[in-house]
Amino acid sequence: MKAKLFYLFMLSSLAGCTIDNYEMPHLTLSGKILDAQTNELIPSSGANAGALVKLYEGNSTQPLLYTVKPDGTFQNSRVFPATYKIVAEGAFDRVEDTITETISKDMQLDIKVTPHVRLQLTLAGITDTTAEIKMHYKKINADQEIVKLGVVWSTFAYPNATVFPEGDIILEDAAPALPAEGDRTYTVSGLKAGATYYIRALALTNNAGGYYNYSTQLEAEAK
Repeated sequence: MKAKLFYLFMLSSLAGCTIDNYEMPHLTLSGKILDAQTNELIPSSGANAGALVKLYEGNSTQPLLYTVKPDGTFQNSRVFPATYKIVAEGAFDRVEDTITETISKDMQLDIKVTPHVRLQLTLAGITDTTAEIKMHYKKINADQEIVKLGVVWSTFAYPNATVFPEGDIILEDAAPALPAEGDRTYTVSGLKAGATYYIRALALTNNAGGYYNYSTQLEAEAK
């Protein structure tokens, strides 16, 4: 009798294993967060409080969260075939509040947004210890107020407001009467001769998520 019960137990266990043997997610969703006017990538902080892409499967209210890379691209290679509502969140306003896509194969998806602030950075000069950086900023969304402006630099690519190894940050409080568009000049000091530095401009508005806008990064070698 015990042998028969054991045999039945083993059969039920094997049946349970067969039922739970679901196919693993295998599709890749990749894309870009693009400025709707310029069609340029919107840089981000990356893993440090950077922009997010949220995927809601069907009627689910619990999203799958994907961090946007510092260069403004995103990718996930573990996506189930399904219909998703896709929402981007960051230092921008969405052109489409929600995008609905049925993912049945690998997909490339570009998401158009309007950044709160556009930033351009130029290197005016660099020595063995000092660099002069010129920044042009332009507030795009009228309902946003710029509260901080500055530059960040590091010997590692894509420094951000909180992580800048072997570098530093200059972050100034913006005056309430700050014009919607203007220029700033920053002197970066303490550089080491022969080292390569990655430099980005950054701006913080009064957005609810506390997301920063960034410029594309400059690469410069201290002479």
